[in-house]
Amino acid sequence: MATRSTRRDFLAKALGTTGLFVGLPTIVPASVFGANAPSNRVTLGHIGVGGQGGGLLNNFLSVEGCQPVAVCDPFTHKRDNRAALIDQRLGTTGCKAYRDLRDLLARDDIDAVVIATPDHWHVPAALLAIRSGKDTYVEKPLGMTIEQDLAAYDAVKRHRSIFQYGTQQRSQDAHIRPGCEMIRNGLLGKIHRIDVFAPPGAAGGSTAPMPVPEGFDFDLYQGPAPMRPYTADLCSSAGSWFCYDHAIGFLGGWGAHPLDVMCWALGDGPDSVPVEISGTGTIPTSGLFDTVTHWDITGRFANGVTFSFKDAPDDKTTFYGERGTLSLSRDSWSVEPNHLRFEVAGPGDTHLHASRNHYADFISGVRNRRDCASAIEGAIYSDITSHLADIAIRTGRTIRWDAQARSIVGDEVAMRMQRRALRGPWTL
Repeated sequence: MATRSTRRDFLAKALGTTGLFVGLPTIVPASVFGANAPSNRVTLGHIGVGGQGGGLLNNFLSVEGCQPVAVCDPFTHKRDNRAALIDQRLGTTGCKAYRDLRDLLARDDIDAVVIATPDHWHVPAALLAIRSGKDTYVEKPLGMTIEQDLAAYDAVKRHRSIFQYGTQQRSQDAHIRPGCEMIRNGLLGKIHRIDVFAPPGAAGGSTAPMPVPEGFDFDLYQGPAPMRPYTADLCSSAGSWFCYDHAIGFLGGWGAHPLDVMCWALGDGPDSVPVEISGTGTIPTSGLFDTVTHWDITGRFANGVTFSFKDAPDDKTTFYGERGTLSLSRDSWSVEPNHLRFEVAGPGDTHLHASRNHYADFISGVRNRRDCASAIEGAIYSDITSHLADIAIRTGRTIRWDAQARSIVGDEVAMRMQRRALRGPWTL
């Protein structure tokens, strides 16, 4: 006799867990009711509530129409403090603190999650969330590998999930959108060169093993990353940015912002990834931190436009066109000649997604089932460019990208570097 597959069966299979649902209340998710939900609120779970995650939580607490109801973090004091903060701010008593993200994701009464874990958890956590029926706000950078980026893209599309990437300049910097519209609408004429700059990485970090602090689930923190001895710096902010087991450094961690501007201006499509990249970089040979610290990357796009990506004190994206030059940074923009800044997009031109609040934009996207300002396309194409740069530096070779094949081509060593093994039981 055929048996009916329930949502709980699906969740158990998707999350790879057993016994997670014992004692959980049976709650009809708010998303079933859409805009007519009993509270008319989007309920949120926050996965990773340290420095960046705590900042995001504060931002979402200020957005009308959403309610954080759960937090998750392997540090006991972080998750407990954030849960208490939510109850204090909202005047509630029900915010639940979880150690394991799988327990949070098993709840049917959570519509969406905000993922602000260390980089190595971004895509594995997002995949678990998407497959459990939740929309996702994911901090940048996206994946640890090109394989992870593509897995995230495919999952968002397959499950028709709402996705917002943590490149807030698309919403918060009013000059970014008009600048990208200038490029999209040809107001600079044909573009022949693009230069991208981002701050460098860092060397150092203690390699001396020490006991794991009480109240910290180190095994869960490492998750899909290789297990290694705990050190004073490994699970710090710097360790989450500059240890190659946890990230690819500021090539992606900060490069995500100016590279995202480039992708947005070029159309957020496959052609916004260079087809050829080469360059040099510095990789520390002592200390804990082993991501690229300084780099000088060059390349070209399929249409012949040349590309450079270098480290510098500040981030900036500069477009060189037939009619002039446009530079966009997080804080300002400049146009030469100056009169071009007044040539704004007209009614029949391309107008990009307008948002003044990245967090409210995500909540609106969840409620109305529409794309957000930083949709998955911009996330994967900017992140793939970061990974191509990293692979070019580490191999010392010219890397060629085939957008149709969604792969590096012509170099077996470089092709193998598009993926990394995940420590069990975690998989993609």
